[in-house]
Amino acid sequence: EMCIRDRQQVYLEDIIKKNREKNLEIKRGLILEAEALKNSTEWKETAEEFKNLKMRWIKTGPVEKEFEEEIEGLFNKAIDKFFDNRKNFFEDMAVQAEVNIKIYERLVLETHTAFDNPDAKRAFEISKRIQKEWKAAGRVPAEKRQPLWDEFSKLNNRIFSRFRRTMAVSYTHLRAHETHH
Repeated sequence: EMCIRDRQQVYLEDIIKKNREKNLEIKRGLILEAEALKNSTEWKETAEEFKNLKMRWIKTGPVEKEFEEEIEGLFNKAIDKFFDNRKNFFEDMAVQAEVNIKIYERLVLETHTAFDNPDAKRAFEISKRIQKEWKAAGRVPAEKRQPLWDEFSKLNNRIFSRFRRTMAVSYTHLRAHETHH
């Protein structure tokens, strides 16, 4: 005959075991959720969802020792995958932005050269080509792009004004020439 203390012990162990089985089930569910999110590129929203998942993971109690390492591993692998992807994405974007800034800087220099060209029509043609390239150049943080844009548009406006004046002058010459004959 089991004494009462032993019976309570068995009963407690049974409750703990059932709890750990329930926790394992919950954690397997959380792993599935993490797996479903790990390749997302919605960086902000998904990072929030992962924070939420992690909180739910922590709130869920322990599982049987034999499963612990495996499921911790699976859960963390999914989380790491997402955050590594995010890190790489932003690093690549920063590198790309550096490349793009160089393009904008080169285009500003080319516009200076066009501006210095004594041939107003030629300068205007070059300026038009450079403006097309500017539109095609990639993304750059606004605070870096703005000062370049200010200089760029100022120069192009001057090139255009000069071209317009030249056209007006040559048109007037042409008219004057025709009336003399």
